[in-house]
Amino acid sequence: MRARRLWARLRCPICGGELRREESKLQCTAHAFPLDAGIPRLLPPDLMSVRQTGEAGGLRGRTYRSFGFEWQSFSTPLAAYRRNFRWYLEPLPARPMKGCLVLDAGCGMGRHTRYFLESGAEVLALDASPAIDVAARNNPEGEALFAQADLLHMPVQAGTFDLACCLGVLHHLEDTEAGLAQLVRAVRPGGWALVFLYHDPAEQSAWRGALISLVSALRRLTTRLPMVLLRPLVWLLAALLWVGYVGPAKLLVRIPRLSGRLRGLPLGQYIDYPFRVLWNDQFDRFSAPLEKRYRRSEVEALLRRAGLEDVTILGGYGWRAAGRRPLG
Repeated sequence: MRARRLWARLRCPICGGELRREESKLQCTAHAFPLDAGIPRLLPPDLMSVRQTGEAGGLRGRTYRSFGFEWQSFSTPLAAYRRNFRWYLEPLPARPMKGCLVLDAGCGMGRHTRYFLESGAEVLALDASPAIDVAARNNPEGEALFAQADLLHMPVQAGTFDLACCLGVLHHLEDTEAGLAQLVRAVRPGGWALVFLYHDPAEQSAWRGALISLVSALRRLTTRLPMVLLRPLVWLLAALLWVGYVGPAKLLVRIPRLSGRLRGLPLGQYIDYPFRVLWNDQFDRFSAPLEKRYRRSEVEALLRRAGLEDVTILGGYGWRAAGRRPLG
C-alpha cells in the first residue's frame, strides 16, 4: 500500500482516536469519515456540512469555498514553482530530505508536495478544500498520502513529523495561533516547523502601507463577488499590471544597477515568474475572505509562544519563518 507509514499516523480530528480503515470509510470508536476516491475526508462537522451541501455560511465556510475554487481553477503545475519552493525553504538548515516524514498542511493544488516527493520525502498532504483532489491528481507518484482535513483539527498523531510546513495558509485562519499550535504539535522533538505569513508593508514604509490599505478596501467588495465573475476581472487587472509594469520591468532588470531596485518594488517578485503566477496570486488576494498581516516582531512572538526555538525569520515578499521543537 502506498505510504503505509503515513496511513498509520492518521487520527480522528474530533477525539484524537486511532482510525481503522474499512472499504469506504475510516472509523475510530466513536466517529466515521468517508474514504472517497482514495482520499480520507477527515473534516470536522461544520466543514463536512459545507462539503456535503455546498452551503458556505460564515467566514470560515466562505474561505473553504474560496480556496477550493482557486486551486481547481489554477490547477496546472508550473516549472516556475521549483524556484518558489527553494525560496520558501531557505530558513531551514540544509539537510537531505530522503526518508523524512513531511507534513504539507494547506497544500492547495500540491505544488510544494511535488518537490518534497522528488527529494525523497514521505509526505502527508492536507487541505480542507476540494483542492486536495487536485493535489492528488498532480502527484500520482512517490510516497504520499492526501487527506481532506482542517488545520484547526489536525488529524495526525502528535510528535510524528520531521518537518511540518504551512506556507501561506495560517494568515487565512480565524485563529492563527491555534493553527500554528496544531502544526507544532505534529512535529517530533528536534523536528522543524516552517511557515509563511503575509508581512505588513507599513513596517517598511508609509506608502506601502497606504497601498495595502487601498487593496484592503477593494477586498470588502471583491470577496463578496461570485468567483466565476471575479476570475476574469482579476485576469484584466493582472493583464494591465503585466503590460504596464511587470513586462517593462522584465526588460529593465537586465541592467545590472537596476536589478535589485526593481525586484524590491511591489510586485517585483513577478519579474521572475510567468503571467499565470501573477494572475493566480491576485485572485488569491482579492478572493480570500480573511487575510491577516504581520510585523516581524509579531511573527517571532507567534513562534516563541508555540514553543519553538532556534527561530529564523527571513523577509522578501512575506515572512518565511522556521523553528525547531525542543528535544524533551
